[in-house]
This record gives sequence, structure tokens and C-alpha cells, in this order.
Amino acid sequence: MVRFEIRQIRQHCEESLCAIHAQFTVADDLWHSGKKEEAENIWRAQIIFLASAFDFYMHELTKYGLCEIYEERWNRTEKYENIQLRMKDIEEALKSGEEIAAGFIEDVEQIVQAMEEEAETKSA
Repeated sequence: MVRFEIRQIRQHCEESLCAIHAQFTVADDLWHSGKKEEAENIWRAQIIFLASAFDFYMHELTKYGLCEIYEERWNRTEKYENIQLRMKDIEEALKSGEEIAAGFIEDVEQIVQAMEEEAETKSA
């Protein structure tokens, strides 16, 4: 997993926005020289690029926050506690050999043990 620091996320977003903004000059020049269709194509593309930049920004901020919570630098939230994962994704993470897998297996074992202890307490 590629993990960016918060300053890198912001820098990438700012660079993307600057690149998008720079295309306004190109589109304006085309528009004023009578190439209206070409200018409109650039403006349409800018909308797509802007959506893509926003998507990257939100995705990376979310990933950053999740990692900070997982590494216990930020407090856990109710939404974090209630994240639902597909077993397919869990299996892929475990089989990938990444460092996170070892800690994840320990966490799962603790959860299973707690569930077994709770079941024993209820049946007693």
C-alpha cells in the first residue's frame, strides 16, 4: 500500500488544481480565436480532472486517517469501529505477506477468543 504523508496529499492536490487552472488560459485563447468547440472540450475535461483530483484527495485523506487510528495516533471513532470488510479483501491482505497481516491475525484471534469466552459465560 502506498501511504502519503498529509503534506504530500495536500501538495498533490494543489499541483492538480494549478494544472487544471492553467488550462483556463488555453481554453480562453481558443475561445477568443474562434475555436469554440476546442475550448468547450477543454472546459469539459477540466470538470473530469477536477472530479478526479477531488476523488484522490478524499481517498488519500480517508486512508491517512484510517492509518492514524490503526496506529493509535488518533482516537478511534464510532464509524471506525463499525467499518465492515468483505472476507475477500481480508483474505487478500492476509495472503499478500504485508506486515499488517501479522498484527491483523493477532487481532482476529483476540476477537475470536473474546467471542468464545462470552459464549461460555452465557452458557454457564
